[in-house]
Amino acid sequence: MLFEVSTRDWVVKLSPHPDELVVEVSSECDMNCLHSFRVRETLEIGVKKIVFSGRGESLAHPRIDSMVKMCKELGLSVALNTNGTLLHMFTDLVLRYVDELFASLDSASAKTYASLRLLPIFNTVIQSLEEVLRFKQLRCILKPRVVALCTVTKLNIEDIVAFLKMARDLGVNEVVFSFSIPL
Repeated sequence: MLFEVSTRDWVVKLSPHPDELVVEVSSECDMNCLHSFRVRETLEIGVKKIVFSGRGESLAHPRIDSMVKMCKELGLSVALNTNGTLLHMFTDLVLRYVDELFASLDSASAKTYASLRLLPIFNTVIQSLEEVLRFKQLRCILKPRVVALCTVTKLNIEDIVAFLKMARDLGVNEVVFSFSIPL
């Protein structure tokens, strides 16, 4: 059965279950394959965009600032996935070098957020995102394009309309709901 919710501006349709689940069990490798990621070499084959993502928080990488800057200096478009917990420490980096910012928020309320993330830091994450959006507006810049992400589960399915309202009030460019994960 398909879950559907509508507002004046949105229609959201979700399958009751995911078709596929990808679990990245490791980011370590004991080989040095020729096809492994190398930024400079990707330019030679025509890559135009790099997305910093992974099973952990992208902004937690100790060299994320230099990696993002290098990619921009090489002419690549840069996208960054974040859970927002460290965003306040990288506001300037994001505003200067990131073309697309994907913020995994998953809830429109502190209570639901804490039940999903097991940490009571919803307000901190939202304040960090608001800071990026405020500076973006003050500087009259279009980038980064900000996308609010929500993985819908049994714990937050009732928040969909509130999530859309929150995203609109924040001023994000787009909202993406991913397939539900039964919890």
